[in-house]
Amino acid sequence: MHFSRILTLLAALTFADAAIPPPKQTCIIPASGTNKTDDAPAIISAFKRCGRGGRVVFQPTTYYVNSAMNISWLHDVDVDIQGKLLWSTDIPYWLNHSLPVGYQNQSTAWILGGDNVRVNGHGVGTLDGNGDYWYEWIQEQENTSNYPGRPHALTLSGLTNSVVKGVNFLRSQMWTLSIIYSHHVEFDSILVNNTGNRVDSSNTDGADTIRSSHISFNNLTVYNGDDSISFKANSTDITLTNSHFHNGLGIAIGSIGQLKDEFETVERIKVENVVYDNTLHAVRPELYSHLILSRTPADRYCKVYFKTWTDDQNGYPPNGGGGGLGYASNMHFSNLTATALRGSAVAISQCTRFIGAPGDGNCTNSQFQIRDITVANLRGTTESERVASLQCSAVAPCTNLGLIDVDLELGNGTKAEEYLCGNVKRPRGFEYSDSSMIRLSILTLATGALASCWRNSSCTGPSSPSFPGPWDSNNYAPDSRFIQPKSILSLPNGEYISDYPGDSTPSLTTSDLGLVFDFGLEVGGILSIEYTASKPNLTLGLAFTEAKDYIGRESDNSNGGTGADGALLATLSDGDGLYTMPDAKLRGGFRYLTLFLAEEEEEGKDDDDNEKTLAVKNISLEISYQPTWPNLRAYQGYFHSSDKLLNRIWYAGAYTLQTNSVPRTTCRASISSATGWSNDAACGPGETLLLDGAKRDRWVWIGDMGVAVPSASVSTGDLESTRNALLAIWDNQTPSGLLPKAGPPYLAADSDTYHLWTIIGTYNYFLFTEDYGFLADIWPRYVKALDYSISKITPEGIMNATETADWGRWNYDTLASSANMLLYRSLTTAAFLSPYADPTRQNYTALASSLRTAIIKHLYDPSIGALKDSPNSTLYPQDANSMALAFSLFPPNSTAPSKISSYLVSNWTPLGPSVPELPGNISPFISSIELEAHFTAGYPERALQLIQSLWGWYITHPNGTESTVPEGYLVDGTWGYRGDRGYRNDPRYVSHAHGWSSGPTSTLTEYAAGLRVTKPRGVEWSLKPATFTFEGLGQAEAGFTTGLGRFRAGFAVEGGEVTVTWDTPGGTRGWVEVPGGRGRWVDGGKGSLVVSLVEKGNRESG
Repeated sequence: MHFSRILTLLAALTFADAAIPPPKQTCIIPASGTNKTDDAPAIISAFKRCGRGGRVVFQPTTYYVNSAMNISWLHDVDVDIQGKLLWSTDIPYWLNHSLPVGYQNQSTAWILGGDNVRVNGHGVGTLDGNGDYWYEWIQEQENTSNYPGRPHALTLSGLTNSVVKGVNFLRSQMWTLSIIYSHHVEFDSILVNNTGNRVDSSNTDGADTIRSSHISFNNLTVYNGDDSISFKANSTDITLTNSHFHNGLGIAIGSIGQLKDEFETVERIKVENVVYDNTLHAVRPELYSHLILSRTPADRYCKVYFKTWTDDQNGYPPNGGGGGLGYASNMHFSNLTATALRGSAVAISQCTRFIGAPGDGNCTNSQFQIRDITVANLRGTTESERVASLQCSAVAPCTNLGLIDVDLELGNGTKAEEYLCGNVKRPRGFEYSDSSMIRLSILTLATGALASCWRNSSCTGPSSPSFPGPWDSNNYAPDSRFIQPKSILSLPNGEYISDYPGDSTPSLTTSDLGLVFDFGLEVGGILSIEYTASKPNLTLGLAFTEAKDYIGRESDNSNGGTGADGALLATLSDGDGLYTMPDAKLRGGFRYLTLFLAEEEEEGKDDDDNEKTLAVKNISLEISYQPTWPNLRAYQGYFHSSDKLLNRIWYAGAYTLQTNSVPRTTCRASISSATGWSNDAACGPGETLLLDGAKRDRWVWIGDMGVAVPSASVSTGDLESTRNALLAIWDNQTPSGLLPKAGPPYLAADSDTYHLWTIIGTYNYFLFTEDYGFLADIWPRYVKALDYSISKITPEGIMNATETADWGRWNYDTLASSANMLLYRSLTTAAFLSPYADPTRQNYTALASSLRTAIIKHLYDPSIGALKDSPNSTLYPQDANSMALAFSLFPPNSTAPSKISSYLVSNWTPLGPSVPELPGNISPFISSIELEAHFTAGYPERALQLIQSLWGWYITHPNGTESTVPEGYLVDGTWGYRGDRGYRNDPRYVSHAHGWSSGPTSTLTEYAAGLRVTKPRGVEWSLKPATFTFEGLGQAEAGFTTGLGRFRAGFAVEGGEVTVTWDTPGGTRGWVEVPGGRGRWVDGGKGSLVVSLVEKGNRESG
């Protein structure tokens, strides 16, 4: 028994409801028609009147702009630019009155900012900077670089959730489009032409991103004499597609590293389908050189270039500096086409310093690191024999650089093959040793593997998260599809040896056990190993395991047969080579990789002659899961709270579901392999399917849908995998109407409960998607499946489930309470779906009511306060009792839910509930349903305690994956789940990444934060936080995304008050209710309420 405060509302709650907006007010800006009159005041006035919820129109005429404009208060506004804005040539005015950008000494002529701004130039709207005057003037100045006060054409500052399209920029004064402190902005069909009529333009970047994230450019065309586009400090999650650059320097990364001891990054950049005409580079990370007056010829005309400052500080920004920290990482440039490229296609310079600094400078001491960069499928013509110039720091070498499928020709038709390289580690696609000149490698990795998505999968998934924020640090998903181990461990004890990669190259010999490479989390895919072998015909062994307990020369088990998976063996050639696992041997789930050399007896040779060594130069894993996503971290939902353990658990469930979402042709091939494993079977339609586990069984086991689908819906948001998994079952329905319990290649149809889970999973999918096409397609089969189960109802009114295969529990009777609870849930969800598919079928509610009455009569034991396993049983199962509360079996005034909740608690151990129907085992699957049971019954503290004990125990276990949720384990804390129930007493067989155990992910969102969808796609939703008084949970927030948009809500307790907030799409409505208070309907939009916590009395809760 324990006591807690209950909440009351001291006064009527004040809701900040989102009202229905009036029709948009339109402001048409008048034009003076003469350059002697400044049109800027009229422009600002129009934005003040219509810049919040209205429409601002520039007419098809010329507006003369003679003064600076700061318009940063916009919200929900349409901006139509049908004419031309022409800036004045009063250079002294602009040098003294241009507006600070907030970066270096940069300034601008126009600041535009706000939220939900839609700018449309319709392909004709033009911003004309009168740049010829500036280009002539700057050439007469002593300092031609970053002259103070020389303005940018347009700065987007603090712009969020906005779109800019169809706008032209003509001869900008300096930089054209600077984007700073902006997030979630889309640019489409932007034209920049800074070609000077009288002299060449200088410092006229096409676009620059600074301290901004989730910016996308499509169809960007730039004519200029400087960076075509530049991603500067703290630019993250940037996408550039289908663009064309003329005459400039190409794509620049940086400059960066200019500010002493400041930590900055540029990361997660994706560039596809870019054409370069007469540019200097294709890709160049510029850490920092573009302000330098004198460049070497090789630096002038690249397509992509990187530049960083040295570690020596000389002078101050903008033209001086150095000593910055940070990294540029996770960038993919693909499908690049060049014509008359004037310099190295790819250039890295970490040698930048202030032009006036004394001495020669230090080109090797920059602490800024460049890593995980891939340039793939680069084609065209060049004037330079040098493909790449990679000058990296010796202090922080460039690592994991890939130049793949590069084909550049000189004017005479010969190939450009020269590479200049220094301080590069783990190159891909080219060879590099201590010499400076290199050439294309014969060891090039498969080019198809370098795409952000898996192999030939369509990149239909999201490219950026819906809710970026500090909670992203809890996301386990890697930031690249190609990853490496984190550390090296010893055998047999698994003790730490070193980080990986480290300062030295690890080696294997035939006389040692091998080495263990720890990836630090659950991973899966195809391994490639670059090596140097001392002798021919070495046999390399690879063994995999999810749990640290089983590191060694044999893998843990996944094949389902009587034999072990064993190790994957490969015969290697001598010298340098590259080994890549066969696709059929894809390993779906592991954390630890053991590499070893198998001993082979050779007669007639002494021990010294028999000693063989293998230097492991590079290990790369191509991740196969979530195949259609270009960004594995692009979650469409989030959760964050003041309880760090709950945060970790939520993201572990989400990441588990990712590892379970796999390419359709990477499923387990054999039902009972004797030894080894094969993961090359097709297991359903589409390109990606949600399976039961990462390692095994790698099939669609449809029983997982009751837990996995709600959790995926509020976290990753990947419902494509769910749809295909459901179709894998519906497409294989038997003539009787019975559905198989698993998808191809298994298709065993012997489970009444899994049959019903398919019906429930269909409801879960439609609730979030409102996929009418899917529902209409399967509806006749859906009705047939329900009729099959309804036909099994006995004269007593309960179902006789004769197909007894189930989730792994022991079965004692066909009149099982768990099967009846699943039929009850199937009928209530069918009643929900019927109006959307076939409004004439209205009998499901009545059938559900009759079944409810029979279940309570025949299966509920009021003396115990729990459901029996069957009418004559004395066993009270966890599954059926959890379902009874989660599925709302009892009427609101019943005392049964409180009793069942207490009964469920009676089975708890320190590591979670012991399952009565599977003695000695702990099932996170059934316990996921129990979480919802306690929340629904009004005991949220119990649910939260259970999350902390069961899932908290595993996520902090040093021998687990520390990143996922497991299939199950024993009450003594060992891995031998179901050892005597089909798993041949083999703890190696247990899956450590099983989506059916992800219940905390959905329940923390839907009950702890309290936000859930109640009508398809969230046209109706509810916000009902379960408790404000659980210790350590003083704040919680969550969000998810449907086809209607983003939903988010949360609460925070402070000083005796709770503030509840929400932000949901317009046109929806929601029921908002707090503990102890009365609820009410609110319209979609932003809202909030404040609740006072008052000691009102005591309530017995257990």
